[in-house]
Amino acid sequence: FYKIAWVDYNYKESPTSAVKEVETTALDDKEILKLVQLANANYLVENFDINSGMYMPFRSKNKVVVSTKESAGAILSLIVGVENEFVKRQTALNRISKVAFFLLKSQTKNGFFASYYDARKGIPEYRNDKAIYDVEATGSIIEALLIAREYFNENNEAESDLRKRITQLYQQVNWTAIKHDEVFLKSKLSLVDEKNDKDKPLSGIENAINTYLLAIGHSKYAIPSSSYFDAVYNRFEKIKQDTTQSINPYFYNESIIQDEFHALQTKQRIDTTVQISVLNPTTLYGVYLPFGKLNHSLLDLYKPFLTIRPSIINDSLINWNETLHNYLHYVKRRDNEIGLGASNSDIWGFYKNKDSVSEYKINPAIGPSSISIDKSIGTKALINLYKQYGNILFTEYGFRSWLDLQNDDVSDEYISANQVAIAVMIENANTGLIW
Repeated sequence: FYKIAWVDYNYKESPTSAVKEVETTALDDKEILKLVQLANANYLVENFDINSGMYMPFRSKNKVVVSTKESAGAILSLIVGVENEFVKRQTALNRISKVAFFLLKSQTKNGFFASYYDARKGIPEYRNDKAIYDVEATGSIIEALLIAREYFNENNEAESDLRKRITQLYQQVNWTAIKHDEVFLKSKLSLVDEKNDKDKPLSGIENAINTYLLAIGHSKYAIPSSSYFDAVYNRFEKIKQDTTQSINPYFYNESIIQDEFHALQTKQRIDTTVQISVLNPTTLYGVYLPFGKLNHSLLDLYKPFLTIRPSIINDSLINWNETLHNYLHYVKRRDNEIGLGASNSDIWGFYKNKDSVSEYKINPAIGPSSISIDKSIGTKALINLYKQYGNILFTEYGFRSWLDLQNDDVSDEYISANQVAIAVMIENANTGLIW
C-alpha cells in the first residue's frame, strides 16, 4: 500500500493522495528470459564513453580508454535493445553513429583498428607497454557495424548517413596487405615497423571463422577462399625446441691447433612456431567430438556463432549444427559428473581457475547462452540460475561473472563477453535477429 504527498521548497507537505494497493506476482519463464536478456544487454548499453560512443572497459581520471572488440558487442546489444523496445531506436542510432564517426577519424593501419584507443585523441592506447593494431578486433567491429547497416535501413538522412559511414569503414580494410606467408592473415600489426609483425598468424576456430569470411567476401581487397580451411582448422603454437649445433673451437681459442680440432656440439633451446591441426576426433560421454576434449570454455566455441547461423557454414569438414550440439551435451554431462555444489543438473558451466589445482566456479553465461544451440537446455539453465541464485548473482547488469558454490562466494564484476553472449544468443533463439 502507498500514498503520495508533495513537499515544497519550505518542506511544507501537501495533502496525501488516495491510498493505492499493489500486488507482486511471480514472473513466468518467458518473462524471466526477457528480464535476464535485457539486464545483460543493459551492461553494454550503459557503460560507454559519451563522446565516442565506444565501450569503456574501465574508468580513469586522466584519460578515457575504449575497447574496439568490446564495442562490437555493445553494438549488437544496442540492436537487441531496440528490437525489444528496451532502447529507443534514435538513442541506438546516435550512439552507433558516434562509433562510426570516431573510427573514421581515428588512427589506423591499412584500415585496421587498434585494440584500445585514447577516446579523446583517437590514437592507439599503450597497454602492456605496446600499442597494436588488432586484426581480430577489427573484424569483430566491422561485422557488428555491417549488421547495424542492415538493421538501420529506413530511408531518412540519419540512417542513410550511418550506412554510408559503415560502408566507408568496411571498404578501407585492406586484407591483402596483411597476408602472412601468402596463406594466413597476420593476427596483429605493430604500430610503426612492419618488420616487427612477428606474432602468430590469425588461426583457429574461435578466432578465424568470422574474420576470414569477412576477408574472403570483401568487395575490393578479398583474399582467396582456400585460406579459410588452412586458417580455421589449424592453430599455431610457440614451443621450446632443442637444436644441436656444431661449434669449431678454433674460432674461440686461437691456441688450439687447427689440426687438433674436434668439433664440439652444443644444445640450444629456441622458440619455434609450429602449425597444429585442430581436428582430433574422439568420443567422450557418448558423443562424437571432432576437436577432441575441450580444454577451454564452451563460450569460446560459441563465439563465431553469435553472428553467424551455424547451418550456413557447413563445409566439407564439419557439420556445425551437429558439432555444437555434441559439445554442449559433452560439457553438460561432464559438469554434472563434477557436481561441486550444484545439486540441480540444469545448473552447469564450470570453468577451472588457471592458478588453482582443484577449484571450479560456475560461469553463468555458458548454460544460458546455449539457448540458441538447444533451446530447452539453455532455457532450463537460465531459469534455474535465476530462481536458485538470482538474489546474489543477478543485478541490473545481468549475471555477475562467476559463482563459487564450494566457497559460498560470488564475483563483484562483470565480463562484457558474457553479457553479450547471453543477450545475443537469447535473441537468436527467439527471433534469429542477429543471424
